[in-house]
Amino acid sequence: MKPADTTLTKADTRALWHAIQWMEDVLRNWRRDGFTDGSRPQYDEQRELLLQAKRALRKANAIRKAGASQQPMRQGVLELQQGAGETAFNGGATA
Repeated sequence: MKPADTTLTKADTRALWHAIQWMEDVLRNWRRDGFTDGSRPQYDEQRELLLQAKRALRKANAIRKAGASQQPMRQGVLELQQGAGETAFNGGATA
């Protein structure tokens, strides 16, 4: 069985953004249409979840961008570990 891909892509964060936008639209319409008896606490709870989701999306974007900026460095390390640079990583011993 192939392990699940855990990399965070731009498409992933874009999909999250669309879901958050949908939630924001629903809450905006709910507020515009007015609250029925007892629905204000539910609205406030959902509004807090929306704010948490927006913060989480900002974190996800930062993680994705940090991972993308480190990818060339990781690739360089892997290239050094293979081939000519391998002796520097195994104490000078040759295979």
